Amino acid sequence: MNILNYILFGLAISLIVILPIIGIHFERKWFNGGICPECGTRLEYFGSDSQGGRGYLCEKCGYHTWVSWNTVDKKYWKS
Repeated sequence: MNILNYILFGLAISLIVILPIIGIHFERKWFNGGICPECGTRLEYFGSDSQGGRGYLCEKCGYHTWVSWNTVDKKYWKS
């Protein structure tokens, strides 16, 4: 293997590790612990998609977000 193969392999492994961490970070930010970041009202669960993502909605201002990582809303989601 030449050096380019090692670099590409390292880049692929890095992306596999980093992308889920970035996804969890942004979902936590948007979910905000179950509190609407715009008006401070509690977010209410409104449904799931076909891949298991859970949708949350603020009934006061209409803010909504989707959560796919269980670590983000495990305290709020009851399966």
